[in-house]
This record gives sequence, C-alpha cells and structure tokens, in this order.
Amino acid sequence: MASGPQAGPLTGTPATPGPAVPVGPQIPDDALGIAGAPANWDPGRHRFRLTPRHLAALGQLIHPGTVENELQSDLAALAAAGIVDDGLVVPAAVDLVRAWAAPDLLVHVETNAPSGILSHGVAIRGRIAWTVEAWPGSDIGEYAPLEPALLVPAMARMVDLRLPPVAASGGEAARCAVSVPMAFVDRAFTAADAVGVADRPEAITIIREVGRRYQPPIREADITQLAVVLSGYKLSWRVTVSWDGGPVAPPAAPGDVQLRSLVVIDAGPAGFWRRETPAEPLRAEDIDPETVVRLVPVSAKEVWAGLVELLPELSGEPEPARPSDRGHRR
Repeated sequence: MASGPQAGPLTGTPATPGPAVPVGPQIPDDALGIAGAPANWDPGRHRFRLTPRHLAALGQLIHPGTVENELQSDLAALAAAGIVDDGLVVPAAVDLVRAWAAPDLLVHVETNAPSGILSHGVAIRGRIAWTVEAWPGSDIGEYAPLEPALLVPAMARMVDLRLPPVAASGGEAARCAVSVPMAFVDRAFTAADAVGVADRPEAITIIREVGRRYQPPIREADITQLAVVLSGYKLSWRVTVSWDGGPVAPPAAPGDVQLRSLVVIDAGPAGFWRRETPAEPLRAEDIDPETVVRLVPVSAKEVWAGLVELLPELSGEPEPARPSDRGHRR
C-alpha cells in the first residue's frame, strides 16, 4: 500500500508532470535524465521508447535544426535506433514531437500506487494524437499514436479502469460517502501501510483504532467506511484535461487554460471512490490538515462517464490521425 498520498492524486496538490511526459522540446535540465540511454522504435506500429533527452534532441533537430553538445549522445542513440538518419527524422517522430510541443488538448494522468507516482498522458494537435505511458523506476516513456476517437478508452486503460469484484463489505448498497479531515486520511494511510493489504481485516481494525483516538472526534460510520476503502487500496489517480492554453498541469495553469479534473481511488474489493472535496484544480495553499476530504462511492460506469465529462464539447467527429508522408530534414 502506498504510504505517501500527500503528494499524489488523493489528498495533495498535483505532482509535477514526470519526465516521461514532456511539455515540449524545452525540458528543464534536471528532468532530462541519463545521457545516451538507448532509444527504441517499432516502425510497424509507430511506437517509440524515449527519454526526455531524446525528445529534447528531436525537438532541437526539427527546430531550429542544431542539437546542443550536451544532447549529442542522445542524438547518437536516436541514430542507432533508426529514428534519425543523416539528419532526417522519421515522419512519425516528427508528428510526435510537434504534438507534444504545442498540443491543442493535453491529458495528464497521474497515478499513485505502491510502486510510486507515475505520469502518463495524451497530446492532441489537430488530427494527430499521441499517448505516453511511464514505467516505475525509469525515465523512459513509451509513445504510441492514437486515433482521437479512442481518447476515452486510452484514458481508462491508463488508470486500469475495470469492473471491480463485489465488495466484501456487502456490495454497492453497503457503501456510503465519507467525510474526514485530511490529517486523519494521512494517519490512516500510514497505519494501514504498516500492515499491508495482505491482512485486510487487521488493516481495518488498526485504522478504526486510529480514528477513535483522533481529535476532534470523527463519526464512527466515516471511520469504518474509510478503513474499508484504504484496506483495499490499489491506487489513486487524477486525470486532468487542459486546452486552449498549452501543455500545462494544475495548479500552474494560466488564466486562459481550461481545466477539468477527476480524482478517484481504486480500492480493489471496495470499489471506486471519487474525491468530491477538496475540489479541483487544487493548489498547495488550499491544503491544511483539517481540510475535509469527501469520498463518494461510484461505479465503473460512473467513472467512465466522469472521464467523458472531462473533455471539451467538440463539434463533429475527429478524423483518424495520420503521420505525414515525408520525413523532416534540417
């Protein structure tokens, strides 16, 4: 069980988009990762495995056409993978870099699981869409083209949305909303983490004991329900969709960026729980120990509907994304 939700989707402010989700060719130096790491390209399916350094090198090669000395080893890795040949960038990589450099719509998916916090995402520019998925313990992201019409299924896959088993507590009807202080959520996570999900009844007992000692007192029903949720904790996640202002994630979004977010706990046998408060977009100054966290039980169908509602109202159906016909030479 994750013991640090404060910095993740459940209770804290959004984490900075991870190095596997670039926001364009200009990436901060401290996010570039290891120099000269191998790059991979699957030409049959137009998939890439790239680090932020690879993306930065590609971005500089495409515009202005000169790659900085510190990225030369990454340019060599791209050449070794066949992504760059004598200054010619394969067409799919050109589309990828341009989509992430200036997307019309950006999806930022942040997941918090026992393996840590990961950032995934989707960038859409015109009729071109690309996904990226991170991997625990690595700065390599896997990039793949996406038909824009399949955006919601892609978002659902990134958060591992699936029908949960029947809740051990008695099913959907037995679940009720939970309202507790954020400080208690943190303490409950720490207590449950000491036990682990392998002993769920013991985790429930320990969380209830922590709740009964909390001051000011918390309703017994809220303590018990939160104990059931956290004892089955699989992961929590936040999906944020932004548009009309560039590739940014809250809370740093400028005023012209439109944002919609959904935060959910996947509690395994206890089902899905949407965080209703504190509301998104969440800023660090909005958080204090007594901030009330309200979790509302939702079905997998309602989670799917919530993902759909994140998207802006678009007119017409998106046409399939197609890579350009030619490579890009500088």
